[in-house]
Amino acid sequence: MRSSLLLVTLLIAGLSEFAYVQEVDDSAAADTAPSKDDVQPQSENTSNGEDLATLKASIAQLRQRGKVAEALPLAKRVATLVEEQHGATLRLGPPLITVIELQLELPDNPAAEQTLGRLIRIIESQDSVFSLDLVDPLTVLAELYSSASRKDEAITALRRARHISHRNLGILNLEQIELADQLAMNYYEMGSIKEANRENRFAFRVNIHEYGADSAELVPAINKLASWYELIGEFGIARQHYKKSVDLIEKDYGENDLRLVAQLQNIAGTYRKQNILKGEGKDALFRAVQIQQQHPEADVVSRARALTDIGDWFMLTSRRRDAIDLYAQAWNLLTADGASPEKGDVIFGRPKRLRFNPPLPNPLALGGVSEIHVDVEFSVTPEGSVTNLSVKDASAHWRVQNEVRLAMRNARYRPQFADGRPTTADMTFRWTFRVPENASAPE
Repeated sequence: MRSSLLLVTLLIAGLSEFAYVQEVDDSAAADTAPSKDDVQPQSENTSNGEDLATLKASIAQLRQRGKVAEALPLAKRVATLVEEQHGATLRLGPPLITVIELQLELPDNPAAEQTLGRLIRIIESQDSVFSLDLVDPLTVLAELYSSASRKDEAITALRRARHISHRNLGILNLEQIELADQLAMNYYEMGSIKEANRENRFAFRVNIHEYGADSAELVPAINKLASWYELIGEFGIARQHYKKSVDLIEKDYGENDLRLVAQLQNIAGTYRKQNILKGEGKDALFRAVQIQQQHPEADVVSRARALTDIGDWFMLTSRRRDAIDLYAQAWNLLTADGASPEKGDVIFGRPKRLRFNPPLPNPLALGGVSEIHVDVEFSVTPEGSVTNLSVKDASAHWRVQNEVRLAMRNARYRPQFADGRPTTADMTFRWTFRVPENASAPE
């Protein structure tokens, strides 16, 4: 899973302080019970003589050797022994977290879901239904739901986690950004663009509250919001955000700071995606190269990529000779004395598709099929054109296959380079069309 293990690590950090906390007692005598800071660790030996420390050491060794399946029964045994000795108290948290970690490493998500549910119930009963320690297990649980296409349940868990975060840390606390990001992605994957947009804008508002609207520290958040607008095709809005990043970097670091390069490339990218291949977009790429030329310490691959970006721009505007000249400059920069010759392949090891306008079939005309594909073979010429095109396999209708052929013939590539020269390269490509989850079924 993308980040579950990281989140479980956070669980360990959040719950480890409860490893030696006594079980909650609601009687009057509880007023005189020692606090968790006063309670001292007890022996690792259980009443039946089993040594928890030995079991934990065995688990660690097995995990280090990659034997997760063998470590899991031992981890479950540790949890059982701790529960026998202390009951279903917060002491059981760390052993359960170890079990969850191992379950997440194995293709056994239903079991991880059950263990997470138990951990959540223990925290609720032993601490509070609004305990801040519920946030991380709820987040991991939501990720399990999401990966199983149970988006509604994922959203419910994430909203609860955020509500807890708000109660404990305030409405605009920075700790909730991961929750907002996951909510936005789940909404997006459900086709709920309005709700996803709301979550992304809320996360941005949280960052403004933390860093201020006029600080360069806001740039990563601006870029993330801009990327969202690019994802949904709002390239003009995305561009305005990238320009804001440029303004903030210039204000705090100057007009020739290397941090500007990525922002200028992002601005150009929004124009390319709109097929606006002149004016401000091209100027942004030239400025990026000029800034890097003033920084000889700049990474050689980054400098080569900046030159290549302009070459790609020329390739798309049919200035192929100019494009090849810039590609050659970039290749020479990568492979010159003091640089690694292998770095040439980082950018030029295989053709790079620059333009491809895929067909968009009508989902209602696919006869209930949720996914179709077309596999093609072709060659990319030294001039970046597609030739020798043929369909090798397809599940799509012949009309769709013809649409894919036409789109591929009109595609444009950055050619592969070998020994500093563009060369012909053979390629394969699978075009896939998946019916959106929110597409209406035929009546």
